[in-house]
Amino acid sequence: MKRRIACLVVFVLCLLLFSPVAFAEDVRISVTADPSELSEAGTVSFSFEISNNSVYELHDVTVTYMGAVYDIMKKYELAPIAVGRSVTGIVLQLPVTEAQLGQVLTFVVGWRQGGEPFTKEVQYTMVRAANPVISVIRTASAEVAKQGESITLTYELKNETKFDMTNIVLIDEDLSDYPILRLDALRANSATTTTHQYRMSTVDVVSAPIVTYTVNGKSKVFSAITPLTLTMALVQLDMSVDMGMPTAGGVTFTLEVKNTGNQTVRDIHIADERGTVVNNTPFSLATGDSVAYPFLVVPLMSEPLRNVSFTLNGTDPFDQPYTLKSDQSYEVYPFVDESQINVMMRAETVTPWTPETATVSARIILTNYSTVALSNIVISESTIGVVSSIDMLPAAETSFDIELLIGSPRNLQFSAKGNDPTGTTRELSTCLLPVAYQGDDGDVTATPEPQQNPDRAFSFLNSAISKVLVVLGVLMVLAFIVLIVLNLMERGRSLRLRFTEDGDESDETFDELFDVKSLNSVNDSQAADAAYFAQRIARAEEKEMIEQKDPPQPLPLPEPKAITDEVSIDLVDSTYQADQSETEALLNAEIAHILLAEDDTIVSEYTNKAQQEEPLPESLPIPKVITSRAKTVVQPAARGQIRYVQHEENSES
Repeated sequence: MKRRIACLVVFVLCLLLFSPVAFAEDVRISVTADPSELSEAGTVSFSFEISNNSVYELHDVTVTYMGAVYDIMKKYELAPIAVGRSVTGIVLQLPVTEAQLGQVLTFVVGWRQGGEPFTKEVQYTMVRAANPVISVIRTASAEVAKQGESITLTYELKNETKFDMTNIVLIDEDLSDYPILRLDALRANSATTTTHQYRMSTVDVVSAPIVTYTVNGKSKVFSAITPLTLTMALVQLDMSVDMGMPTAGGVTFTLEVKNTGNQTVRDIHIADERGTVVNNTPFSLATGDSVAYPFLVVPLMSEPLRNVSFTLNGTDPFDQPYTLKSDQSYEVYPFVDESQINVMMRAETVTPWTPETATVSARIILTNYSTVALSNIVISESTIGVVSSIDMLPAAETSFDIELLIGSPRNLQFSAKGNDPTGTTRELSTCLLPVAYQGDDGDVTATPEPQQNPDRAFSFLNSAISKVLVVLGVLMVLAFIVLIVLNLMERGRSLRLRFTEDGDESDETFDELFDVKSLNSVNDSQAADAAYFAQRIARAEEKEMIEQKDPPQPLPLPEPKAITDEVSIDLVDSTYQADQSETEALLNAEIAHILLAEDDTIVSEYTNKAQQEEPLPESLPIPKVITSRAKTVVQPAARGQIRYVQHEENSES
């Protein structure tokens, strides 16, 4: 019995252990990738195929990749996979990292079968492929071309990888503003070719094609192609001509030729307009090279003017002729020295001047000793102008008569001008023809020849400057005099003063006592004279300086003194206040000095009269004196009261 129970347990365990494995082996799963190779990390389309060979349907099929679970049944809305059926078209876009390239990728596929969950691992190895790069080959029919010539460029594109390429665009920026090629797809291990015509411009261009394309879902750019320079063949020479100074031996030209292009020019020779070769041996010029040649042109007297020009001929690198001409022609005249021109001219009177006709007839005689031809001869008179002309002056003597209306007799000055073979106008000769008065008796009065003053312009200028300076000097003197007069008038107006006292009776008494008008030493004209008063004031100042040594004493009237040169009179006013201004004191002193300067006889007379009649009053009246000048002198204030006012009349003194 125990043995039977043990066998049953073993049988049940075997069923439990081996049944799921048997079901899983009945389900087959396969996976493929597109692309099958990657050169770098990217996204790959993985396709799964599931075949159900079991006895149960497959439910809830999922795929797990790198921890992410993808529900196949839900995504593709699949029904359970029936027994004996296979499901394809299950595609998952899954990322592949750089580290996974060349490694085994594991996918875990899970499902439910008979109510039990089952899983199965599916592996796929992602091969690391070589970098899928397109290749470009470019060729050109020529690398050097002249302006306007065409160059054919051929572009060959190859896809030598295992991947298809799409959206292919070929551009060559310097050669075309538009894409040279647009191609939708270039299959693996295939190639394509295109051409482009380029017309050479005025400058060099560089061909550097760039191809953009898409491979394995990524956009790429190919530019690893060596740039090709298409050179514009510039065949250019510059020729400069330097003309020297004319000499007796001719004119020397210096010709310099320089290659300013980028091509070598060979077999170069230069000649003038007459075919005369400048360089005997042909030469070549590479880029940047230069050469210079001298060339002597000897003009002929038989040809007054020669237009010299030069022409250069050579061969360019394309075996084409190259020609260059000078920019301009150069005028070359025969060399004429002053010693080669010698013309004498004289004038003779044919019909003398008369008052009735006011004309004179003269004969002009030209003698040509020149060794060169002279043309366009013009004879002029200094006042009248052109009187005659000659196209070509022959050798030896040439004469002609002319009649001139001159009005009054004068000297006629003739001059002759003409052109030498170089076309230069030259002064050939001059002469003088005197024209005199013709009297009734036939006597001729010679007209004096006018004297020419070469410094006339400078003399006139000096005279004008001198006159201007004289006028300026006179104006300055007048201005100075006016200034002095105005200054004196201002002083006289400000210093014209009058001294007065309150009572008119005191003034009259004082005038009667001193009798100023009776002074025989002063008259009205002298009193009005400013110089006279100036002298009086100076004398008074001198006396005052002497009186300062003895201070004045209060009056009574001083005792009579012997007749001397100085007399001192003090005027006392008991009511005068000591605080009068210094200016009034100074004016009081000056008035006193004027009075002191009177004649000694008048003072003695006054003293005798005062002693005989009555004693002097306690105070003397203040005299009213008019002066035309006041001079400020620092002196002690007087004891008498002095007051000054502006005086408008000069009749009182």
